[in-house]
Amino acid sequence: MLIVAGSHVAFMERLVLGGQALYGRRTGELRLRPFDYADAGRFFPNYSPMDRVRAYGIFGGMPAYLAVCDASRPLHENTLDVILEDGAYLRREPQYLLSQERAVDRPPAYLSILRAIAQGRTQPSDIAVAAGFRAASDIAPVLERLREFRLVERLVPVTTENGSRMSRYILTDPFLAFWFRFVQPAEAALEQGNASWVLHHRILPELDRFISRPQGPWEMACRDYLWRAFRAGMLGELGFDRLGPWWESRGATESEEIDAVGLDGKRIVLAASCKWRNEYTKLGDLHDLQRAAQRAGATDETRYVLFSRSGFDPALVAHAETSDVRLVTPADLFAGGIVDCA
Repeated sequence: MLIVAGSHVAFMERLVLGGQALYGRRTGELRLRPFDYADAGRFFPNYSPMDRVRAYGIFGGMPAYLAVCDASRPLHENTLDVILEDGAYLRREPQYLLSQERAVDRPPAYLSILRAIAQGRTQPSDIAVAAGFRAASDIAPVLERLREFRLVERLVPVTTENGSRMSRYILTDPFLAFWFRFVQPAEAALEQGNASWVLHHRILPELDRFISRPQGPWEMACRDYLWRAFRAGMLGELGFDRLGPWWESRGATESEEIDAVGLDGKRIVLAASCKWRNEYTKLGDLHDLQRAAQRAGATDETRYVLFSRSGFDPALVAHAETSDVRLVTPADLFAGGIVDCA
């Protein structure tokens, strides 16, 4: 038996295409993906559900990154020791990650583009300007290569086709996003041995905002929860074959967005809102979600799910008990029936 393993996904895929050495000889294929929030949370069994989500937002789902953490120590100490201290295992990981790829001929250009996306630029033209290029066409080959590496993903509203021009580029790895958001900008302070200061004055005050950003770790965890709940049969007869964010562009004051929309064929069967804030989610938040879902094409049969870091207002709880609305907290994300679902 010959097993060929490699981290360059596009290269591995090309090996089995027509005209290549292994064409027609493949007997199996196993695509290893990073852990989702639930499996990543297994590395921190003593953490609270909220801190497990935060740990996922910092370290992502790569097993090697998670394995070096000490589950007996608080999250802020793991962040300090594994990422921020000089000589820490992940201190310069993105630089090493790109330098070992033979297909990367200009690592600084790749790093600048990844940094621009981490800063919230999602359109090629905006990414190019923020990365120091003149036009989107200048970075098109780099963006495509980063997509081949599975470091960048091109998103379109879930109800549209992949060829839609209404797209956004995001970083697929939470750790990369964390590193470019907090670590690289603090390079000078870290080089001077001020890792603790960076942690307490730059990272911890902004961490929850980082976790809650659009297409960020909390939204990713909520969508993965829905897939797990579907597989575990916890959604009843509800099923979907596509699940992702939805948005429209009608100007800054008129646009609507939905964190997660589930499609059965072309029917919207589920719409979800993901709130990571220090206050109850209220009945008005449900109404906002329903209004946006109607603009997306929801029907009377569409079911609604609300995720909330801090719980739910009693009025919303009472309403959910008499309607087809599901309320989910961080503790629910790590319930036995969910995390035990393969």
